[in-house]
Amino acid sequence: MESLRADVVTQHRKMEDCYNSSEYSADRQTDELPISMSRKSSAQKAQKLFVEAATRLQNGDAAGARRRLEKVSRMAPNSAAVWYNLALAGQHLGLHSRAIREYEKSLRISPEQVDALVNLGLSYKHLGDSGAAMESAKKALSLAWSHPRALNLVGSLMAESGYLP
Repeated sequence: MESLRADVVTQHRKMEDCYNSSEYSADRQTDELPISMSRKSSAQKAQKLFVEAATRLQNGDAAGARRRLEKVSRMAPNSAAVWYNLALAGQHLGLHSRAIREYEKSLRISPEQVDALVNLGLSYKHLGDSGAAMESAKKALSLAWSHPRALNLVGSLMAESGYLP
C-alpha cells in the first residue's frame, strides 16, 4: 500500500495540472468493426463514418465526431471501439452522464480497456461521484498497476479528500 501511495503521489505531482483531461488514443480499433449486416456497402459506410469520426475527434471536433459515431453505433452496436469513442466525444462536450453510459457499454463488450476505465472515472469525478471514480481507477490499476492517468486520477481524488498534502 505504501508503494502504491508513493506511486500515486509521484504521478499526481507530475501531472497535477492535466489530471482531468481525456486523451484520444489514435491506436483505437479502426480497421474492423463487428457489423451485423448482409450488405458490404453498409459495412463500408460504417467503416468510413468511423474513420471520419476518429479523425474529427483527433482534430478537436467532438460534436462532428459524435454525430457520426451515433450513426455507427446503430450499425455496429457490439463494437467496443465505437462506444468508447462515442463516450470520449461526449466527455469532450461535457456530456458526462451519457459518457458514463457509453463507457459502460464499451466495457461490457471489452472489460479490460484501461483507458475506458480511467475516462469513466473522470466522468464520475466531473459529476461529483468520487466513490465511483475511485472504483473505476482501482479497476484500471488492477489491469495496469502503473498506468499514469489512473495513478493521477487516484492522486487527485485523494488530494481532494484531504488524504494527500
